[in-house]
Amino acid sequence: MQVTFSILKATLVTLLLITPPISDAVEQRSIPLAHEKDRELLKIVSENWRKGTIDAAFLLNKNLESRSIHVSVDADTAVLTGEVNSAVKKSLAQEIALSVDGIKKVNNQLNVIANQNNEIINSKAIIQDKADVVLTSKINQRLLTHKHLRSAVINVHSKKGMVELSGKTPSESVKDLAYYLAKNVNGVKSVDNQLRVSGHL
Repeated sequence: MQVTFSILKATLVTLLLITPPISDAVEQRSIPLAHEKDRELLKIVSENWRKGTIDAAFLLNKNLESRSIHVSVDADTAVLTGEVNSAVKKSLAQEIALSVDGIKKVNNQLNVIANQNNEIINSKAIIQDKADVVLTSKINQRLLTHKHLRSAVINVHSKKGMVELSGKTPSESVKDLAYYLAKNVNGVKSVDNQLRVSGHL
């Protein structure tokens, strides 16, 4: 059933894209329109064709959430309302609508709504970065102020409570001392001691 629906949808989209609006066909054949009602009817049919073509183009574009975009057409003007999650997608929708035959202007009223999930993720990342900076500062303070580590050259890197020590120390005992000084700082979950022992610093 799902396969049949997909085939049907693809067929309808294809027909929309390749079939010209009736008013265009009438104009091409130079058939006179006898009544104003006929003109109005053909105008409505033409507008609906353009709207359907734009809807189909949005549906086929994988970068747009077509369900959040509403399209209406008034003569040669397409009006876009609804929401997209970036300014790029707003511009993309406008250009797609403008590419449809018979559309000369686009009134783009789409609202750009930032992705709340991304905002939450970014906020968490900022908070974590600050926590890493604070933790690194605490460890550096302990290492730099300890009298037995004055001759050592130690670099500290922290990420989510995991600390890496790199650099040089004059002896194995100083290397171990640096490890435990860092390990005992509140907030440290683990310490990867990459310090190298060098007798001459």
